[in-house]
Amino acid sequence: VALEEILPNIRVFVDDGSEVGVIYVDDGSDDVIVEGSIGRLEVGADSVTVTATDADINSASISGVNSAIIVDADSNIESIEISGADASVDVAGRVNSVTTTAANTSITGKGTVRNVAVQEGAGVAIETPKTKIQVDEGVTGVTGGGGAEIEAGKTVENNADGTGVVEPGAY
Repeated sequence: VALEEILPNIRVFVDDGSEVGVIYVDDGSDDVIVEGSIGRLEVGADSVTVTATDADINSASISGVNSAIIVDADSNIESIEISGADASVDVAGRVNSVTTTAANTSITGKGTVRNVAVQEGAGVAIETPKTKIQVDEGVTGVTGGGGAEIEAGKTVENNADGTGVVEPGAY
């Protein structure tokens, strides 16, 4: 499914028992809502917000600049890859892993994000609770819970409420 020339508030609903292989958001500056079982969600457009509502998504990517994915409390995403600058992910539901190579990425919310790998990009902020954060060598400007700076080459976890960082496995 390709969404181009997006009008305000587009909703893609996948009936129970059905699965869409790929949803590609390629154009637009308005909101898109996806619901149901989705193999892959690709956000290629700039300045668009995609909300996953009661969705089960195998993989997602954000390559559009200043774009966002919102994961509601009833949604699950196995993995998210971020390559678009100024992107954000807000999680109330569950995300297993996020990998970012983009500057100024933010990962927020009170939901569950198990692992974040920061491979490139300065200005990355991860504020979700109990999230393991791995920062590659040479990557600077990364912060965890409470704005705590994370050094290049280090692995830490956000604390239980996302307001600070602790050593991995500390709780």
